[in-house]
Amino acid sequence: MSGDSSDSSLARLADLQERLRLANARSTDILTDLDGLADEQIDETEVATALADFDAVWQVLSPKEQARVLHLLIERIDYHGQTGDVTLTFQPTGLASLSAIIEDHAA
Repeated sequence: MSGDSSDSSLARLADLQERLRLANARSTDILTDLDGLADEQIDETEVATALADFDAVWQVLSPKEQARVLHLLIERIDYHGQTGDVTLTFQPTGLASLSAIIEDHAA
């Protein structure tokens, strides 16, 4: 085996080892993110609690507070001009946050 071929093989092996190290690190980051997302999931009871008193709470909120609630719940609004459709994308943790606000308001 010539020197150039050996150097090339070693460089390739080092590159592959670095790529593997980065992939393993990324895999660990993804698993950590997934664990965090599992902690953020809300259950049906939280949704029911948040929505049960929504009308009563909405009526006593000032316009500024109503805007805050909407920002808390809605991540994005898209309007499709050709079809006239409106699509709402909700915040992933918006209902859990709203539930906490309602509980604070009721206390």
